[in-house]
Amino acid sequence: LFTGVGRSGTTYHAMWLSKMGIPCGHESIFTELGIEEAERRLRDPSSISFSTCSENIGLWAEPWSIEADSSYLAAPFVNHQCLKNTKIIRLIRNPLEVISSYVFDAKYFSENINEITKPFQEYIKLHLPIVYDNNFSPIDRAALFYIEWHNLIKKNPKVFAYKIESNPNLLLDFLELPNVNVEINKKINSWNHNERPTLNYKDISEPYRSVLIEEYQYSRKMFI
Repeated sequence: LFTGVGRSGTTYHAMWLSKMGIPCGHESIFTELGIEEAERRLRDPSSISFSTCSENIGLWAEPWSIEADSSYLAAPFVNHQCLKNTKIIRLIRNPLEVISSYVFDAKYFSENINEITKPFQEYIKLHLPIVYDNNFSPIDRAALFYIEWHNLIKKNPKVFAYKIESNPNLLLDFLELPNVNVEINKKINSWNHNERPTLNYKDISEPYRSVLIEEYQYSRKMFI
């Protein structure tokens, strides 16, 4: 299971793992419908489907055949009984890139929630109401989300932390996979951000700015 904060490479890694010989879905088990739906899909593979963005890209595996899932929506359930024998990878991406993608591209965390993102923002609010129950700017809300969503995953000490910009051999070793080069467009699920403003750490309020800087530097020190 790949999980993390959204916009951190879950689609790419689902395709990557599938090409490595382990069919992996995207938001195929863990969806915005919660843990009961995840358990139902595990019991009945015929009910499995891929995310809408996966279908738009073009499915890379048969939904009923998957042996893995890649979903940021799994974060609240990393200690659930259904995952007791599962290898879990926490994907870490540069927080500035993640926050920019959420705020400027997807228009998350504003006062006016658009209908397309509403089910997912309601899911975030359900599990982390602190993200919305404030008068923060969208940038600060996204920063708080980044920090606290990762904290949910850290509650399972067995989760393997992997910074997506680092050496893939670390991930191959954890998954006990051979060192095989597979070609996938790393921007396969990127959104157009030609007009995106440039975000800097100074644009994020304290204490979140310091926490994010520490988290990112910590990741770099460990995984590069």
